[in-house]
Amino acid sequence: MKKSSTYLILAAAGMLLMGTASAQQIKPTTEKELVEAIEKHRELYASTPLKDFKARNIGPTNMSGRIVDLEVAQNPNTFYIAAASGGVWKTEDNGQSFTPIFDHQSALGIGDIALSPSDNNILWVGTGEDNSSRSTYAGSGVYKSTDAGKTWQFMGLPHSQHIGSVQIHPTNPDIVWVGSMGGLYSQNKERGLYMTTDGGASWEKVLYIDDNTGIIDIKVHPKNPDILLAASWERFRQAHDFIGNGEGSAIWRSEDGGKHGKKQSKVFLKMNL
Repeated sequence: MKKSSTYLILAAAGMLLMGTASAQQIKPTTEKELVEAIEKHRELYASTPLKDFKARNIGPTNMSGRIVDLEVAQNPNTFYIAAASGGVWKTEDNGQSFTPIFDHQSALGIGDIALSPSDNNILWVGTGEDNSSRSTYAGSGVYKSTDAGKTWQFMGLPHSQHIGSVQIHPTNPDIVWVGSMGGLYSQNKERGLYMTTDGGASWEKVLYIDDNTGIIDIKVHPKNPDILLAASWERFRQAHDFIGNGEGSAIWRSEDGGKHGKKQSKVFLKMNL
């Protein structure tokens, strides 16, 4: 082998080792750092001299990406569209035009949205898409609007990363359930079903299976909101592998509004998974 080829191989090996060492030194962002970054963004946006400059959309014109949820108001001309990597959009003219209403929050990847049945001014957004592709975009928690999407308030769960579902009590908008899939590429305790009874001021994790399993969907009985169904999904993504099933995947049922959950029978599971 020529010396030049040997030098190239050694150089490539050295770069690989350096890259590996550098990667090992990188630590994941903490919840405190994430919240601080969100607050810094808000400060910069509030003080920028370019705040009133509007961007003009010049494309693309042939695709819209991944639509993950749609919520229709009592006035059917008004509805909301959530995009996996494109924020939240609102129409008030039955889809003739759409306005982005979530562009200046901390994340544009959306997992789910929920419109309060008892008060259509209340809208919740769970950030972080719940798809499992390698390009899945993580979020930074849940947000709430009390003026139909004009303004937003950060309501917590910043390390949930991927929100599978948000459900609002049919008559009491202060009661909300949020399903978290947690971090896609790591085992973590943020996965599970969360519940608030005070409009998001505080949260309780009412269902936790394990650090590989999150909650991908929630359904509330429309006439008896004490009856709650939650679908758990065991998944763990890596660059070289994807585990998309396991014992953690199941259907869970609660008859006390989510305070206590129990797994359904194996026959029920086989029919529904």
